[in-house]
Parts: sequence; C-alpha cells; structure tokens
Amino acid sequence: MGSVQNVVLVMPSAGAVVENRCGLPWLVMFPDGLVHETAAAWFRELLAGDSSPATLRSYGYDLLRWFRWLDATGGNWSRATREQVRDFVLSCGSRPGQNGAPTWSGSPHARSITSSRCCLPSTTTRSTTGSARC
Repeated sequence: MGSVQNVVLVMPSAGAVVENRCGLPWLVMFPDGLVHETAAAWFRELLAGDSSPATLRSYGYDLLRWFRWLDATGGNWSRATREQVRDFVLSCGSRPGQNGAPTWSGSPHARSITSSRCCLPSTTTRSTTGSARC
C-alpha cells in the first residue's frame, strides 16, 4: 500500500477584487487588470435580485480564490471540470455543506465556491478584525 504525502500548494496572488465607485460596487479583475466580464454579469444579476454589495464582495473573493486555485493547478476557469471542483473542495479540508465548507451558489454559468476555510497558509493574511482573508 502506498504512502500518502502532504503537498503544499502555493497559490498565486494574481487578480484582485476591487471596489468600484460607479455601476457595480465590486469587480473581479484578471491579473492583467481587465474586468472579469462573466463575474460582472453574474454580479448584475445578483444586484437585480436584491443581493447586498457585501454579498457581491464576498462572492468576489470566493471567485478569486477559485480562480487562483485553478491557476496554481494548471486549470482554466472557463473549462473547469467536476473533478477540479472536487479537488478544490478537498483542498479546503471539508466536505460541502459541513461546518462552513464550500457549497455551490449562483447561476450555472458563473458558479462560486463559498467558504471561509479555503485559504492556504501561503495566501492568508489577517484583516484588522483578525479574520482570515485570502
């Protein structure tokens, strides 16, 4: 029987979630500074459905975490597979729906993995409130 090895995945700090003063309150940006238009379209739908700007900010960081994980593992957000979603969830250390573990939310075209526990030590910083933020 083979041994299990722990692997540390260093996620890149590429991309950003930025506050926007006109139009959408938050935007997800690609590393080259361009707006992630698919995320922006989903955010417009969320706003039309009465989601708060804080919800968009939270989902933006969730998407950014997912995009960074895909980038670190050689994936592409527009062609992500169920297996990649599974591996991402497993890398977060929990099963979906348990104790704040990642769950699906949003439209089928712009799904977000939501969890406050999907940060790896190499990408975690502390906010002024002491909570983890990737």
